[in-house]
This record gives sequence, C-alpha cells and structure tokens, in this order.
Amino acid sequence: LEINDYDLAAATLDAWPEAPADLAALTRATVLRNRDEDVPGAIRVLREFLAKEPTNLPANQALVSALLTTDDARAQLAALDALLALTPKDVTSLIQRANVKLKLADYPGALADAGQAQALEPDNDTVKSALPAFERLQETLQTLPPLDAALKKNPQDLSKLVERAWWLRYGGILD
Repeated sequence: LEINDYDLAAATLDAWPEAPADLAALTRATVLRNRDEDVPGAIRVLREFLAKEPTNLPANQALVSALLTTDDARAQLAALDALLALTPKDVTSLIQRANVKLKLADYPGALADAGQAQALEPDNDTVKSALPAFERLQETLQTLPPLDAALKKNPQDLSKLVERAWWLRYGGILD
C-alpha cells in the first residue's frame, strides 16, 4: 500500500488467510476505496471491523477519512466523535468536527470545537487556517439577534433584510 500497488496488496491478503484482522480490514478498505473507487464498500468493511474493535485508532481514522468524502454529515459526526473519544487532543479532528457541525447548523458546537483546537494548539497550521471562518461565524451569531429583532418589528425593512443576508453569507451560514 505504501507504493500504491493495490493489486499486490489484495493478492497478498487473499493468500494470507490468517492475516491480523486490523491489517486485513485496513487493507481491504484501502483497496476498495483507492483501486476500486468503492467508498461505500470501504466504509462497510471498516464499520464491520470497528463493531468488533471500536478502539482501533487506524481503523477509526480510515473511517473518518472515507466518510469525509461523502455527503453524510451525520455519519461523519458520529465517526469523528468516536475518533475524538480515542484522541481528544487531535486538533485536526476537532477542526474537521467543527466543520461538520457547521454543515449540520450546530453553530455553538462548531465554535466550541474550533475554540478547543485553538486552546490546544494555537500555532498549528490547520487551526490557524480554519480560525478566520469560525471568527466570522462568531461575529455573525452576535450580530443576527439585533437584526432579527428589528425585522420582527418591521419585516419589510429592505435594508435590514439585505444586511441580514450579507451577515449570513459572511458567517458561512449560507453559501
């Protein structure tokens, strides 16, 4: 797998029936994902293995990696929760979970994860590159309540509607 020879990896695994379960699962998942472009198959293999060995770190990491290529934000969140239960100080996983929570409109959760990552490793490049988006989100969430209150009083206030739309885009809430 180090040299991306997936055919050789699959053939070796097929010829080695007593291969360790973790090696077999990770190899099969990697072959499915990279050679066969079968991400759902890779996810299935990893989930089956993790049902038996839920604390296997490489398998949890591989599952997160595979799920992040899908649109299933709830599954991504569950996998990141499991991974972070094993590695609670992994700032990359915290930022990934923050981004997933943002997709799921869990803004307080997203900000909490980003803040935790920043507190753990403020000089980490992944953290530093992600923080501006979460700072904009925080600013937006602080700005929206007064705008919403003004719009509640006057729902036809075009300037407030436009301002609110701008803040939603600026904060990453709307694409």
